Amino acid sequence: AAAAAQQQQQQRSGGKQRAAAVLPTAESLDQKQGSIREERRKKRAREEEEKALAGAEEGEQTCILYLDSLGGHRERGIMYLKWYLEEEYKNKMARRAGASSSEAPPVDDPKFRLMETKEVKAPRQHNRSDGALYMLQFIEKLAKHASALKPPLESTPHPSWSAYEELRFGKEDVRQMRRDMKRDIQLLGEQQACERPPA
Repeated sequence: AAAAAQQQQQQRSGGKQRAAAVLPTAESLDQKQGSIREERRKKRAREEEEKALAGAEEGEQTCILYLDSLGGHRERGIMYLKWYLEEEYKNKMARRAGASSSEAPPVDDPKFRLMETKEVKAPRQHNRSDGALYMLQFIEKLAKHASALKPPLESTPHPSWSAYEELRFGKEDVRQMRRDMKRDIQLLGEQQACERPPA
């Protein structure tokens, strides 16, 4: 009877071991789910990148918008920007192929060199020291409102910044931005001084 009980116990324990070998652990399930989520994220990123590189959706236009608050036009700067976009494209294609940019096959795609540049009639600064503030205003306004502009800024033949109420700003907005930046810098300096350990 003792031998039979021992045999039954061994069979039960063997069944548990086999079940443990078949059933995945919670940790392995978490790892598998994490791997699936990561693959989906990578797939979405690839699809978005391919869409951006292939060009905008039908009815939209991919171009470079040039804004200069001093009213100049820098042809060489635009040329360098196009060169940068082309090199970045080559590097992305190389990484996707699993090679370095020097080992990857040459990519001869003229889409960036031929990309249209549109000069936007932009607000003018009234001195030669506020260029960075105007640039920040341009970036902030476009980040907030570009997708909702009707018609899109890039689709108009002679785009004008002041034609869109959402984009307009004036000298007082620039002054306020300067005051805000000065205040933030002072607060940050005071905070760092308080956190600095005593000598």
